[in-house]
Amino acid sequence: MNTIQKYIEEVCRHIKSKEARKVVSLELEHHLAEKKSALQEKGITGDEADAVAVEQMGNPITVGKEFHKLHKPIIDWGLLSLLVILLGVSLLPKFVFEQMYTGSFLKTLIFSLVGLGISLLIMFFNYRWLANKGLILYGIAIALLFWSAQFGVIHKGRPMLSIFNFKTDYFILVLILGIAWASILSTYAKPIDTSWKLQILVLVAIFIPVVMFSSNTYPFYGALYFILTLILLWNSPLEKKVKRRFMGTQAIVAISVTIVSLLAFIQAIKYTDYTLLKPHHLERINGFLFAEQYKDGAGYQNFIIKDLLGNSSWFGTGEQPEQLSKLPEIHTDFVLTSLIHSIGWFGASIIILIFIVAMIRIGTVFMKTAEPFGRLIVIGGLTIFSLCTLWSLGMNIGVLPITNVSFPFLSYGGMNQMIYSVIFGLILSVYRRRFLVAPTVVSKKI
Repeated sequence: MNTIQKYIEEVCRHIKSKEARKVVSLELEHHLAEKKSALQEKGITGDEADAVAVEQMGNPITVGKEFHKLHKPIIDWGLLSLLVILLGVSLLPKFVFEQMYTGSFLKTLIFSLVGLGISLLIMFFNYRWLANKGLILYGIAIALLFWSAQFGVIHKGRPMLSIFNFKTDYFILVLILGIAWASILSTYAKPIDTSWKLQILVLVAIFIPVVMFSSNTYPFYGALYFILTLILLWNSPLEKKVKRRFMGTQAIVAISVTIVSLLAFIQAIKYTDYTLLKPHHLERINGFLFAEQYKDGAGYQNFIIKDLLGNSSWFGTGEQPEQLSKLPEIHTDFVLTSLIHSIGWFGASIIILIFIVAMIRIGTVFMKTAEPFGRLIVIGGLTIFSLCTLWSLGMNIGVLPITNVSFPFLSYGGMNQMIYSVIFGLILSVYRRRFLVAPTVVSKKI
């Protein structure tokens, strides 16, 4: 063992984290190699160059302790506190509507505690284990989408992924696909940059789940996944020209679909031709745009929402009027509408503010993260959490169309709690290891 290796080993003895030791070891090897090269240019060679380079680096004990401080795991107490608050807020609607849904408070309390436990476990889990699992995760998601096309079920009006006796929302597939693309785009960045064939393959692979989500009668998740891939591509370590190529192609497809949808809408209204747009689709659009006119049909839910919000005060009534019982899924899809009427706009505004603060906090984690895969995990989690929150908010105050989208944490359901707990856990894991992972791009051949 030469002088440099002995020095690095002595420094690493004072660093507790195994992950940090690997990062520091590589860093020291690089710095010492540079110093040795500079010394050799001055005519100092061999063991003497090693000894001088080591001496210039400083006392190994002191250096080791400094590196330990710099590279130790760090918990984002701010984001963890916000997670606890969000899980606590999830109990509020179950407490308010306990009379209508007996036992929901206790179940949600259990879900919240389990969710917190999952987040903590994932926080201490090394998220980098997933960094090279992208192709496997993508394959699993596609297989499940194919399975659901054949064996999917409708449960309480919602299309559900059914695996034997286990039923879950398609939302979990959006999360799996998000992690898969974060892995693929960070691990295979260089091969994708240099091969137009791989670029075509990536585009095809991106659009397959969009089509499958739509064919499984869940277009919102198709749109959510599509936007998620756009954001992941833009923040990936791909070259800018390749990013622009991907973004341009996806933009053309999105604009084309929008134009076709608008033409279908105009065709259905003007010519009563339902070739492209089915009658029930037109009814839903009219129900959203003209709720009062269609209050006895497709606009029923929108009319009830506007009526409830119009009769809500700043501090609420605490009552559960007849309209609440007429509004379906008040503990899931329309939980915020129900809370606004019961606890008032002031209380609901505080809840919304908590969600906004959580989004901003996740954004700061993204800005502080240098490692490519970790950055994509964080921005992907932020995209899913933000889009679902904002769409649910718009839906609950009557400014966006009604879809089967659960409000993060607030909506009743164990799977809803678990998925967002996993997202927050992964983000916490990235933050905890942001000083333990070198900000390099690992590229493999496909």
